[in-house]
Amino acid sequence: MEDQEPKIFSVSEFIRILNIGLKRSQVKIIGEVSEVSFPSSGHVYFTLKDEKDGSIIKSIIWKGKYNPSLKLAHDTAKALKTTIDGLFVFGEKK
Repeated sequence: MEDQEPKIFSVSEFIRILNIGLKRSQVKIIGEVSEVSFPSSGHVYFTLKDEKDGSIIKSIIWKGKYNPSLKLAHDTAKALKTTIDGLFVFGEKK
């Protein structure tokens, strides 16, 4: 039996496949919040970091989903350990 060559995906195809798998379930992730920014767009950008090995996830809370009562303040959000939950989506160019 011959070895089959692995399928080669374009970036957009690969992102689409990842998103199909992620949309099947809601997940919770624990990590350390850092590099928080509040640009004029109203979105909140931050990095979620694993304290064990330093792995990171660059994250966005969309303007319409951000709750100011979260108190994700500029000066206190650095090194804040938290659990986030939600539906995670890899960025696709629309």
